[in-house]
Amino acid sequence: MKKDDWMQQHEELAAEAGRRFSDFIKTIVSLRHPETGCPWDLKQTHISLCPYLIEEAYEAIAAVKSGHHDEILEELGDVLLQVVLHAQLSHEKGTGNISQLLEMINSKMIRRHPHVFDPSAINLTTESEVKEQWHRIKEVENNQKRSDEGTSAWEKKVKKVRGPASLRGLAIGKISRQWQFDWDHVQEVINHLKSEIRELEEVIEGTGQPDKEKVSEELGDIFFTLTQVARHLDLDLETVGEWSNQKFLARFRSMLNTAASNNVTFPLLSKDEKTEYWRKAKEDMNRSENSKPKEL
Repeated sequence: MKKDDWMQQHEELAAEAGRRFSDFIKTIVSLRHPETGCPWDLKQTHISLCPYLIEEAYEAIAAVKSGHHDEILEELGDVLLQVVLHAQLSHEKGTGNISQLLEMINSKMIRRHPHVFDPSAINLTTESEVKEQWHRIKEVENNQKRSDEGTSAWEKKVKKVRGPASLRGLAIGKISRQWQFDWDHVQEVINHLKSEIRELEEVIEGTGQPDKEKVSEELGDIFFTLTQVARHLDLDLETVGEWSNQKFLARFRSMLNTAASNNVTFPLLSKDEKTEYWRKAKEDMNRSENSKPKEL
């Protein structure tokens, strides 16, 4: 199908989406009205909204993996809500608005796809060629945006890494290895992990209320070191972590189902009885093919 025909087919959809997007923006503006808006929405800041942006993104990913189309649309809508809320906050601060946001992302997509939008550009036919061009154009843009004078080479690499703490921890470990600062063997990392756990135990031991700041620091050290254990084993901590989540949920579900089939109210059981139910669920799951990871 020719490009003009393809675009014409989508013009009506684009027009309708524009109208509905305009209505949605008005809804968000109303929620943020200083006198008649919603108290919860009025309290929000860019920082306070960050956890929701992350949460909604993960929920959207889960919906995509589920394959339920209505759920996918609903969760993507929740992600869009966070984007428009942030844009409205910027507008109120005078630092930007949704129109600028749309212009920026549209211009970026056109700029980074010259093989689609520039008739004089070289035609690319493979995914690898497109990725290579994307990163090349991105690097040029980043160099034009700012000067990295005074920033060390390793800091430049770290700044490029975005995502959850485990992903950044993995990247930091790889970067430090390039500077010949790393453990030689995974057992050395495990030994360090044990040391970090002992330090956490020392902070929380005793009858008094532990210092939350110190506990957070030591727990963070354990998390970072665990990320390095995964790196040395060539594993992704997010992947194995989610597999562990699913394994626990499967065992927990099995345990509660067994209790229900025995006409037992699980919360009323003693600690030893609950432990026995858990042991039985673990044995059953270990014998089941469902307990084995499909991908790691």
